[in-house]
Amino acid sequence: MQFAPLYPLVYRVLKPRFTDCLWSGCQNSPTIALTFDDGPYPEHTPALLKVLERHRVRASFLS
Repeated sequence: MQFAPLYPLVYRVLKPRFTDCLWSGCQNSPTIALTFDDGPYPEHTPALLKVLERHRVRASFLS
């Protein structure tokens, strides 16, 4: 399923509820940023790192 057609609906529903989120950035830059809490957890973090490496995704980790 393609997410793009649903984005305008999701945006209208979620933006008012999550006002502190950044919902758009520079229109000239085709990038996306996702954030999530990975722990780190010994049973999950290595698998996550392998997926990021396989897809050549740059990542930042804050402690």
